[in-house]
Amino acid sequence: MLAQLAGDPRLMFPCVMACAAVAAWRWGWKGTLAGGVAFLLIRAAAGAPGAVLGTEAAGTAVALAAALAARRSGASGCAAAGSLAALVALLL
Repeated sequence: MLAQLAGDPRLMFPCVMACAAVAAWRWGWKGTLAGGVAFLLIRAAAGAPGAVLGTEAAGTAVALAAALAARRSGASGCAAAGSLAALVALLL
């Protein structure tokens, strides 16, 4: 919704990473890998250029690593860590 209100589709990245972070919390490394790969496959199917996919892959790795680091804080902590790291990666 924020991406639609702002008119900037890049703002979907933190939201999607929060969802993938919850998968990381629930299923550990397997959920992290599945969430990251699913996101990148969807972006590739949507027609994202290779350079964008490379940048998003790096941002995905950072966001999901943060989610795994916050795994002991529960689902909401993982989601917050993944989303915040994705937002920071997006701004860089």
